[in-house]
Amino acid sequence: MESIQFAGRVAPGFGVGAPLPQSAYVKPADGVRPSGAVGSFFGGVAMGAVASVAATAFFGEGAVAWSGAGARIVRNWRSIAATAAVGGVVAAIVR
Repeated sequence: MESIQFAGRVAPGFGVGAPLPQSAYVKPADGVRPSGAVGSFFGGVAMGAVASVAATAFFGEGAVAWSGAGARIVRNWRSIAATAAVGGVVAAIVR
């Protein structure tokens, strides 16, 4: 490893002929936000959950009615969770 001068101080470099130390290439983390496939997965999970909850509330058990919508959602939480997970996987793949 070679040492180089950066901003008036001597710092260890990395690699041969690297113009700046590694810390100059590191981007500061202002806030951790998922991006790429991870962000697509979480977005797909959120949209899948919203869609499945709306479908269960509006069209559950063969009738379009608000009566008992909360009870239908509670009874069908497994299918809602599975739909949300599949939505996340599909969104990550499509990305």
